[in-house]
Amino acid sequence: KDMVDTATGQLFPLYDEGTGVVLLSGRGDNTIKVYELGSGCRQLTSCTDMMVAGEPLCSIAMLPKQSCDVMSVETMRVLRLTTTTVDPISFILPRADHLKQFFMDDVYVPARSRAMSQEAAGWLSGANVA
Repeated sequence: KDMVDTATGQLFPLYDEGTGVVLLSGRGDNTIKVYELGSGCRQLTSCTDMMVAGEPLCSIAMLPKQSCDVMSVETMRVLRLTTTTVDPISFILPRADHLKQFFMDDVYVPARSRAMSQEAAGWLSGANVA
């Protein structure tokens, strides 16, 4: 077992279901630890520790996938709250410029929607939605 963090501040875990990436950061810290969650959610592999310049964070939040710029191959967008600012942090995959004109369906897998696909009464009656 590996030590994740030894600070006494609150730890903020963020999980991106589409990429299997876990972000961990603690209150009062300037580091965002990036992990990959393996198959079956049984293995957590450390990828990198990302240092963020500026004030220590108070909190961190992940924005919905709709806010990502797919043409620049942005996979996640996170907001970092400090005592005086809210800073956006983008996670962008490196790709050749000539490939950025195409949609990367291997990167952008189907994601959950906030809009419901079926009313509760229809689900309870056994109706199926294609």
